Amino acid sequence: MSATSSNWVIVSAFRNAPAHQIDRWLTQCGTLRALVTGRCRIVAVVGDCSPGDRTEALLRSGALARGIGLEIVRYDHGGPHFGSVESAQRMRQLSGVGNAMLDAVAPDDDLVLYVESDLIWEAHVPLELAGYLDGWKGPHVVAPLVFAGEYFYDVWGFRLNGERFAPFFPYHKDLGPGLTHVDSVGSCMVMYAIVAQNRLLRMSEGALVELCGKLRNSGHVIGVVPTLSVRHPA
Repeated sequence: MSATSSNWVIVSAFRNAPAHQIDRWLTQCGTLRALVTGRCRIVAVVGDCSPGDRTEALLRSGALARGIGLEIVRYDHGGPHFGSVESAQRMRQLSGVGNAMLDAVAPDDDLVLYVESDLIWEAHVPLELAGYLDGWKGPHVVAPLVFAGEYFYDVWGFRLNGERFAPFFPYHKDLGPGLTHVDSVGSCMVMYAIVAQNRLLRMSEGALVELCGKLRNSGHVIGVVPTLSVRHPA
């Protein structure tokens, strides 16, 4: 089955999201949906928003205006808000959010685009990433590079041979010019739905790095395609 004829699910998480972020995300999702001849579900996991926040209302109204069938999943971890720090509590909270995203994958989905809601991406990227998925031998999960301006963004999530990626080119000494097998990825990935449906792969305290470790321990292969990229708002 080709990427365009597969049944997709796009899943992202939101908390206190501004209107422009929601508009961009819905536009990106709608563009991918238009290119897919199979079914394309669009899921927003929403939670831990401040009183009076309008994230859910803006998602619903924006989806309605675009004719997008949006599914909203409520998940609240109930913990404090953190910035970009490696706090153990934050990692536990992120693990819960990530599990809620994986739990949104349905039995009849084929492919999953797991993507942070604030990333900027073009529809051809997940379609091309899906082309690298390769049945039983893998990869079973594949990611693009993630940049913020000229710098590599996800230096926490992306790891290879036990070492984190760096902000500066070549990002990692062992990163090849083509598909490269890695230890872990983050922020944006395409995977087989059957991988996401495996309840044994749920996270507890290590977020996506923990997930990727469980994937590899289960025999799954994780890949990065350096010629494909998405952007984080700088």
